Amino acid sequence: MAPLIPIETLSFYLSKSGITKFREWFYSIELFKPIHEELDALTNIIEQSTWLEDKIRKQTFAKIKSLIINFIENINKKEPEIIYQEWIDSIQAYCFQGGYGHRIQYSGTIPHHWCVRCEHYNIVRIIPEMVALSGVVCDKYINLSENADYMYWSS
Repeated sequence: MAPLIPIETLSFYLSKSGITKFREWFYSIELFKPIHEELDALTNIIEQSTWLEDKIRKQTFAKIKSLIINFIENINKKEPEIIYQEWIDSIQAYCFQGGYGHRIQYSGTIPHHWCVRCEHYNIVRIIPEMVALSGVVCDKYINLSENADYMYWSS
């Protein structure tokens, strides 16, 4: 299964093992250019603290998440969670719950289908950049199998 949204979500980047990659991640996103300085300053606070300074880190992580979410909301006039869910809702017409198709997995609320029809694979595979970014920020994932196979829904 190929991840359409990177496995590394914002929670990963704001963790002990992911913080070393956070700066590289946000600098790689051209859309974030207007908030690079603020993100950089907040990242410096984390890097200059110790892991024993838990309160400072938690407050700084919360500020980072809030800054990114507010930035996305200001651009799109929607919360990242809504952007992600609206895209999930929009692909439902291309999905079904069993038979021959490409397996799809995603986090979030129902509806949740298991297959993408072969003729619609290329439509679903191309996820809009803002949807992918919103997924990362909201700790969501979307995986889509590159190979079609028989899939059956079971409870």
